Amino acid sequence: MISCTFVALVAALAGGSGAKSPSFESVARVAVGRQPKQVAITPDGRFAWTTGFGADSISVVDVALRRLVKTFRVPGAPVELAFSADGKTAFVTSFNPYELWFIDTNDYNITARIKGSLYPKGVAVTPDQKRVYFSNWRDPGLVTVVDVEAKKVVAKIPVLNRPRGIAISPDGKWAYVCNFGHGGKADGMGLSVIDTATNRVKKTVRTGFNVRHVALSPDGKRAYASNLGSGTLSVVETASLKVVRQIRVGRYPKTVAVSPDGKRVYVANYVSHTVSVIDAESMLVIETIGGLKKKPSGLALSADGETLLVTGWDSNDLHILRRRTSQAK
Repeated sequence: MISCTFVALVAALAGGSGAKSPSFESVARVAVGRQPKQVAITPDGRFAWTTGFGADSISVVDVALRRLVKTFRVPGAPVELAFSADGKTAFVTSFNPYELWFIDTNDYNITARIKGSLYPKGVAVTPDQKRVYFSNWRDPGLVTVVDVEAKKVVAKIPVLNRPRGIAISPDGKWAYVCNFGHGGKADGMGLSVIDTATNRVKKTVRTGFNVRHVALSPDGKRAYASNLGSGTLSVVETASLKVVRQIRVGRYPKTVAVSPDGKRVYVANYVSHTVSVIDAESMLVIETIGGLKKKPSGLALSADGETLLVTGWDSNDLHILRRRTSQAK
């Protein structure tokens, strides 16, 4: 349990900012592969890839034209993905078979298949592009480290139970891993902080119940972790590794995204069918975006912060929203 001496619990009603109109408006829904778990935008901002977990496929959507470009089959159930900085390679975790795939973004062919442990999930690339870290949804949990050039596993890092989301600090020194836990065992949950120089856990921060996803502020000073079982977002100071705020969001918060300027944090609420918008300075929910269909799961923001992409797990589509011109960032 998180001590009340250093954590304040913030509750906000839907649309808590009292805004007259939503900051984002729906502009398109694009049908993609079944059960799209995650969405990621290519570094050039042109395309969004969604992982069709229930279809053994990946869909590619043209963001500007708002249309499907291609859906291609893969040899298993894709979970999450991350792109190399040059955009030439997509690193995709496969739930089963237990692999990390290197996919050529030009021809969509798999160029390498790296064997992991049980049920790979979250994935992140170090800023120097030399290594990929991915979590393995098992108990006890493991994080697998892959050398990109050699295309081989170079480390396996023990963490807690059923690790899920993962993020790398902007300086590449730290990897933050969500431990989802299972069976009501709170001692197997938390946010593990890995020193990437030694590939050892420095500390595990207790955030909430069923820690699912984590995103970092652009300066790396804060980690935002969603707690699916608690219905909260934890704000962690990375210097002190202390939780400084617990923010009440919607039911079953999943993916977290931070705006490029660091001023807003977005949380996809799976059961509430909403996205919570949080002001990073006040750490308050300032808006709740509704009108989303069927369990929003994946979430991504364009590099300019003007386009918000949300996957619908049950609606099998990618919801594209654009910032209203009258709204400030």
